[in-house]
Amino acid sequence: MGIHSSGFKDFLLKPELLRAIQDCGFEHPSEVQHECIPQAILGMGVICQAKSGMGKTAVFVISTLQQLEPVDGQVGVLILCHTRELAFQICHEYERFTTYMKNVRVGNFFGGLPVKQHREMLKDSSKCPHIIVGTPGRIKALAEEKSLDLTHLRHFVVDECDKCLESIDMRADVQAIFKKTPHDKQVMMFSATLSAEVRPVCKKFMRDPMEIYVDDESKLTLHGLVQHYVMLQEEQKNRKLNDLLDALDFNQVGGYRLWPTMCARAPCLFLSLSFSLSLSFSLSHTLALRASLARQSSSSRAWRGPGSSTGCSTSATSRRRPSTRACSRPSASRCTRSSRCSRCTR
Repeated sequence: MGIHSSGFKDFLLKPELLRAIQDCGFEHPSEVQHECIPQAILGMGVICQAKSGMGKTAVFVISTLQQLEPVDGQVGVLILCHTRELAFQICHEYERFTTYMKNVRVGNFFGGLPVKQHREMLKDSSKCPHIIVGTPGRIKALAEEKSLDLTHLRHFVVDECDKCLESIDMRADVQAIFKKTPHDKQVMMFSATLSAEVRPVCKKFMRDPMEIYVDDESKLTLHGLVQHYVMLQEEQKNRKLNDLLDALDFNQVGGYRLWPTMCARAPCLFLSLSFSLSLSFSLSHTLALRASLARQSSSSRAWRGPGSSTGCSTSATSRRRPSTRACSRPSASRCTRSSRCSRCTR
């Protein structure tokens, strides 16, 4: 089951870090966290393969924060990932775990954001982040123009390393960044899938790494995980999701939608109330989701609207025929083929 009698307290973490972990609702480490965190805290190189939802992100977030000694103007931790969305998610997790570590700054650098803003942030020692999460392209550009100083880096992390190293162009960017870092640093790489071709490439970035592979299906269930699903029609999903958000107490919410091509049964809504780090929504994201669902529901009602003040009350057969239509206007001014009112035009 991946459930251990030990808790995060047994890792002897910093009090402020342990307090943030408890606030997030974590009580017991998952299988991969139980195996990796004690070794990662000691500074060992780590290659970890575990399926999504097993808490890989928490491994390097907790271990790097435990070891970090922030110094103004110096970048101590660098996390590379292959997409902007993943960079944003990792940065959000760092912000959650640094709630009580007020002297730690986290930066999110990826393409699409103004590069001038990044240069100014790195130039000012009072704003320079101690932890940088970003994509290889933007990090390489800042490092080559010497805006980003990596000479003081202590921890080099690559998340979804198979995606970063399979592409020749992205692998070249990672290698160029790696060359600008000190030799005596900790290197950790994580992925849900590691092919036989990528594993030797990962090992070239570190010396005698600890390799951890958690693939057992029975270990995928996490302690504190509760899952529910509801069979619904398409038009009922938004309303039911709003009702669930109102009725249930949750720490994080992950939503999954199973389409007919994935499941022989009718489309359904699968709601996972999870304490894992993957596919999580903060409270602000949840409120934004509810607002979006409300807008979709209102627009859907306005569009379908048969029999409403803006809808045309005709049958499907009469709508297919362009002849005289009945609408909500007085009988004396009915629409004809040559003259149709906007109320009848859908």
